Amino acid sequence: SPFVSRPRLGSRFFIRGHIRKYWPAMFREIRDINIDHRTKAVNLALMGIIYTEEYMTSHLDKFIPNFITSLRVVSVEDTIIANKVGQLFYYIGIYCPYSSYIHIIKSGISGELVQN
Repeated sequence: SPFVSRPRLGSRFFIRGHIRKYWPAMFREIRDINIDHRTKAVNLALMGIIYTEEYMTSHLDKFIPNFITSLRVVSVEDTIIANKVGQLFYYIGIYCPYSSYIHIIKSGISGELVQN
């Protein structure tokens, strides 16, 4: 776990209110060629999931497809990103009910990303 204890309520509500504003930029950075930008974007997404907890359920239709498409492993550095994305999905599994995202993941694996 990245935190020793649960983040405070005020900070969780603050991040919850602002997380959707930086998603488009974060998704662009995930696909960047620069490994440092990609690593920082994945870490930002991980912290965002931990802070927003179950609020993520209503936004999984945008979140999951962007991370499925970012899982290209070409070099050793990409395996670091892939492991972080694995952590993202671990925390999504903790905070969101299975039935809310399984159809998105199945469509992503089959190559036809479904939204909604």
